[in-house]
This record gives sequence, structure tokens and C-alpha cells, in this order.
Amino acid sequence: MTSVKLPSLAVAIILSGIVLIFTCRVFESGHIMFSYAEENKEEPAKPEGGDDSAKKVYETMSVKRKIDLTTVAKLTKEDILLVDAKTPEDKNTFIRDHLQDVMNALKLPYTLTNHEELETQDLSKAAVMVVNCTEVTLRQKASDNVKKFLESGGYIFTTDWAFDFFLQKVCPGYLKAGNITQAEDHTVQINAFEKSGEHIFLRTVFPEGQTQLPWMFRKGARMFKIEKPNDVTVLVVGPESLKKEAGSNIIAVTWCLDPNAKGYNPKFSGYKDDSGDYLRERPKKGVILHVANHYNQRIDGNPDVDANCSMYQLLVNFLIDARLSKLWREQSKSKKK
Repeated sequence: MTSVKLPSLAVAIILSGIVLIFTCRVFESGHIMFSYAEENKEEPAKPEGGDDSAKKVYETMSVKRKIDLTTVAKLTKEDILLVDAKTPEDKNTFIRDHLQDVMNALKLPYTLTNHEELETQDLSKAAVMVVNCTEVTLRQKASDNVKKFLESGGYIFTTDWAFDFFLQKVCPGYLKAGNITQAEDHTVQINAFEKSGEHIFLRTVFPEGQTQLPWMFRKGARMFKIEKPNDVTVLVVGPESLKKEAGSNIIAVTWCLDPNAKGYNPKFSGYKDDSGDYLRERPKKGVILHVANHYNQRIDGNPDVDANCSMYQLLVNFLIDARLSKLWREQSKSKKK
């Protein structure tokens, strides 16, 4: 029998296919195939920040979080909806935070939308909403649309007065309104809540060796209290003096609408052996992260690079998780087909 010699190129292609098969991970939950090599077959452009704090975020991540940096580089305008309020007179009326300045500093893409557009907007392709502090009330039609977004697994990031006029409309019952800060603008020392120090949303939020950072607190900030302590995870707290002044020193919290998630408190265990931390099974329902006070420290006059970096990093961590959750849902649907 005559032997057939395969061209070297064909051999290389066959071997590459074998390697690809064996580098795919089969996740125990859902049995979804995912290849770390496939996700990273092209090295994306490294994100670069537009100010010192944003640059520090990416520099820190480039040391031990290159996989996460890859995810950041792949975020698209379709993934992120930045929700601005809009009134008939002036679309900037009642906007207090201008989170787009933070997004621009991080050089992240987003689609700008507003409360009115949310009434009819198709939200099915978005991974996350970043919602500005505002005093414009979300109307019922928009609220219903956003609730569907959450129920289908979407993520929502809110700050300050978005608590009253947005968050409580779409996800009531988890938090309750607290006092309004009366002290003039001043800095307070914030730190990670002791029981949540290893939460994935807090990764590199505090520089190595530092446990506290000076965040600027504005007069008139809306504080909050927890109504469902078993379902809500505290991430960041302030000093006891803030509790005396405003009735609460809780600054940042997160939770998931999935009752089985119990506060959504995943820990990071490393990326060794392409671990499932990168693309693990996600809750089927949405995740919320709310932060008291403004989220634009530079504009509010805080010159501390690490303090601004911490705010940027918390948001970036949330966006990464939102994008990976969307990817998981897409692969789950594809597998079912």
C-alpha cells in the first residue's frame, strides 16, 4: 500500500487542532466549552488611562491581572449603557455626578442614553448600566424595561441620589433611605468591609499595604441602610463619625436578584490552570452595585491619586464581571441550541 505524505502545513494544522481541543476547559456546571487560548488568540491593545489615576489602574492590573486587562480592552459601546437623565428643558438638568468623566478618564467605550429613551430602548445586548446621580424620577415604562434587563442577567451600577430616583424604582426592598449628609464637603477615611476583603469587586481597589483611603464626601449626599442583611454584601465602609453624622457609614454594597446568590459574594482564587474564575457559571439574574456619594472625586476636588484610582478600579472590576457574565449567558444559549 502506498503511503501518503502530508505536507508540513497540513501537519501543523492538525497538530494545532489537537492542542486546541486539549486546551479547552469543560466546566462542570453546564458543560460549556471555553478556551482561554481562544479568548486571547489576539493580544488586544492595552488600555491607557487619560489621567494619573486611570493610568495607575491599568498599570496595576498589568502586573497580575493581564487576563482582566484583556477583558477591559474588549469592552464595547454595546456592552455599556451610561444612563444620563433628561428633562424637556435641558438634558443636563439635575445631573450631579457626571460619571461619563470617569469613563472618559478610563478611556472606556459606552453608549449614552437617558431616562426617556429607556422606556422603549432594546436592552438585550447590553451587559451593564452605569447610572448617574440624578433627581429625575424614572417613569414606570422605563422602570419595567430596566427590570426585564435585570431579570435577564444585566448589571447595574448606581451612585448617590440615583438611589431614590432610579434604584428604588427598579429594585426596591434591599436598601432603605438613610439621612442626607449635612457637613460641608470634607474627606473621610474609607476601608474595605472586613468580611468582604477578598471580594472580586475589591481586587486592587486598595493599593498594596494600604487599608484606608481619603474619599471626598459632599454635603447633601444620600446615605442608605440595609433592609435585607442576608442578601446584601457590604463592600466599603467609612468611619464611625460618618455613622454619627449621617446615620450610616456604609458606602458601597452589592447584591444579586438571584435568591441563591445570597448577596453575590464571590472570592478570587487565582487564574492557575485557566481557572473557572475567569469564566465560571454566573447567576441567571442581575447584579447591582450601589455607592453612596459622588463618584467623581477629581471634579469634587480630591487630588489624591490613590483615592481616585480606587473609585476607578471598583467600577472597572464591576464592568469586567458584567462583561464575563454576558459572555457566559451567550455561550449558555449557544450550547442549548
